Amino acid sequence: MSLSRSLMIAAMAIMLPGVAAAAVVFDLTLTDASNPAYSGTGLLTLDAAPALSGVTNYTAAQVSGLSFNIAGQTFTASPGSVSAVQFLNGTLTDITFAQEIGASPNRYALQTTSGYAFYYNNEQSAAYGTITARQEATTAAVPEPSAWLLMIMGMGAIGAAMRRRQASRRAGTSAAIVG
Repeated sequence: MSLSRSLMIAAMAIMLPGVAAAAVVFDLTLTDASNPAYSGTGLLTLDAAPALSGVTNYTAAQVSGLSFNIAGQTFTASPGSVSAVQFLNGTLTDITFAQEIGASPNRYALQTTSGYAFYYNNEQSAAYGTITARQEATTAAVPEPSAWLLMIMGMGAIGAAMRRRQASRRAGTSAAIVG
């Protein structure tokens, strides 16, 4: 491979913006059909999107955030309290964590496995329902105009350097033929 092609490939690799994995946020809906007052919403933030087929398991390190609001009680998982999240064919099936919210005597615990259960501290169930997750829409990163300008200028400079080099080679070749 010629030096000019190597330089061009290297310049393109440097100029193209890197693609970083973005966090994926899911809107959670908790629905208690028998007692709508204990329905709620939440957010789940993961390091990467789940696979659309098969089982996708996330460890505590891959869960960046989890919060719920049920019956006026807000639950925000503290770091490391979420031990696992599981999706099956792109659908949330389980969130495993160990943390209680609220103050005694009305302390609550939340458990999920293909649904959710909201418990008082005395283990009496306050609500039971389904939990669904819908991925929030994401927008692709768009380079700023200045980044485009730099990239175009760089490509132009590389093209000009390649033309000069070819022109000097042609001039050297024709001088050798004449002489």
